Amino acid sequence: MKVALVEPPGQRGYVPIAVAYLAAIVQADPELSTHVQHRLHLGHMSESVDDVVSAIFVDGAPDVLGLSCQGWSLAHADAIAARVAEKNPDVLVIYGGNHVSNGGIALLRERPFVDVVADGEGEFLFRELLRSWRRTGRVDDLAGIPGATVRKEDGTVVQGAERPRATDLSQIPSPYLNGSLDALLRQDCTALLETNRGCPYSCSFCYWGEAIGARVQHFPTERVKAEMRYLAERQVDSWYICDANFGMFDRDRELVDYMVELRAEFGFPRTMHTNWAKNANERVVSLCAKLNNAGIHSTYTLALQSATPEALRLAHRKNMKINRIEELAAICRRHGVVPRGELIWGLPGESYAEFLESFEVLAPHTDALSVYPHYLLPNTEFSRRKQEYGLVTEKAEVDTDYAYCVEHPLMSRSEFLDGMRFIISNNILRVASGFYRVYPRVMKELGVSLASTTEALGGWIRHSPDATAKRFARFYRIPMATHRLSLGEVWAAIRDDRDGFVDMLRQYTEETFHVSLPADQAAVARVAFEFDALTFPVLLSGSGFHEELVDVEYDVVSVRLGKTLVPERSPRTYRVRWPRGLRDYPDGKWYFGLLSYAAEVVDVTADRSVARDAR
Repeated sequence: MKVALVEPPGQRGYVPIAVAYLAAIVQADPELSTHVQHRLHLGHMSESVDDVVSAIFVDGAPDVLGLSCQGWSLAHADAIAARVAEKNPDVLVIYGGNHVSNGGIALLRERPFVDVVADGEGEFLFRELLRSWRRTGRVDDLAGIPGATVRKEDGTVVQGAERPRATDLSQIPSPYLNGSLDALLRQDCTALLETNRGCPYSCSFCYWGEAIGARVQHFPTERVKAEMRYLAERQVDSWYICDANFGMFDRDRELVDYMVELRAEFGFPRTMHTNWAKNANERVVSLCAKLNNAGIHSTYTLALQSATPEALRLAHRKNMKINRIEELAAICRRHGVVPRGELIWGLPGESYAEFLESFEVLAPHTDALSVYPHYLLPNTEFSRRKQEYGLVTEKAEVDTDYAYCVEHPLMSRSEFLDGMRFIISNNILRVASGFYRVYPRVMKELGVSLASTTEALGGWIRHSPDATAKRFARFYRIPMATHRLSLGEVWAAIRDDRDGFVDMLRQYTEETFHVSLPADQAAVARVAFEFDALTFPVLLSGSGFHEELVDVEYDVVSVRLGKTLVPERSPRTYRVRWPRGLRDYPDGKWYFGLLSYAAEVVDVTADRSVARDAR
């Protein structure tokens, strides 16, 4: 029996593991391993459907097609499944994944080429489906299997009973350790790891707890360590730990210590990204600091999502420690960790003006602040109570199945679009480029709000003759459909003309803000901007660092470290070190690469003074 497993990753370079788990459990099963051939297809969604289908049929028509579906990949999965079913009407098509879980009845009615939808965790369910299909070849025999929604031969749709969650994760074989992913790993890929499953929180906008379950189950510690060693030995430089709250448990410190050991022994990993524990404390932040101190780039995220009390209440996040921004920021500063931030635009209970206030609360404490639109995801409370909360949704992206919340009682559709344009400006200034660091904080002290320094960019770009600005003007016209694309355009603009990108922002700040400031304040604002420009990543080849001594008239480093709010006039000498290698970094990982290539700045004024005195 030939089984084709398809899972397009959300970003280039990722090695997703959902279908790899399925392959591993087939491979470990005594009955299936001798009767089933499986092939993984993990190409990106930009890969043509023709190419994917040709690869699926390269060894003959598949008997089973399994597709792991997320919101970003459902449209691609539909195109692939429809073509495969057309070429082989006898194929059994199975959908699984968070985005389709518990939605099988509606999905099967709309997609005649799909036979089964899997609810919840899929490994053991998939094994049961394959065993039954191999023995009888009858789709009706799949009806009634717990966790499976099946379209029977007469067209009726039957939803099986709820399937209990897996409680012993050691029974799920590792797709790394059994060799399922050997041929797909490269040094420049990002490998996904799970140390546990589940989330103890019930945030109304998130389907993590709903689709996966609240109780946290753990993979065995020694198995996780073995997977980490496997990746380090193969020099995979970027790891993503997919836990909902990494750092929450005592053993997570042991895992961080082990990553540090592997970095010392093999030189890998170089970056580790994760979702750090929401109810963070000194211990959690110290883990992020330990990674950075060992040469493993990691960022801590203040996932606030909103600072508006009513929005937090409706989202069930009112009492979470993540809301104690000042306290958490102080902890991060003590450990030398500058956090990233997260907000969601369009949450029920928050107006556009209140959203800008949330931005104002979080932005001073972060070097990068991501703003996401509120997608109404399946298996969430907001989705179930859509009518009760007065939520209006709309789909606008041709390549995803996400529905935006475009209206609610405190937000009109016009205001929603204003927020989407704000997201594009924020992508340019804070997310894709990470340019804004010191400048907006100084501007706030000069009387210009942090939100204003971002919000005004859209209008300026749409009327600017600057060549780089023209690259971004189109995104503001249809922001719902194009906001994600603006990220890639930033990376392309920086790679094409890094100095031109910086000069565009220089013109924007000069023409929009500096011209109306008193001369002394405008001078300070320019100093802050030029410091961000000085420390912005430079596209250099090779390895190691490029270093320069730079004399400045203001002490900007003290602002960056949070010691002062406005740079004081005090001649300083800075040693600036730019990491080499960004020019050679893979396009598919440009975002992660840029985060770790900003220049390091050290105040060496005292050292130079001593040297001058000695001479």
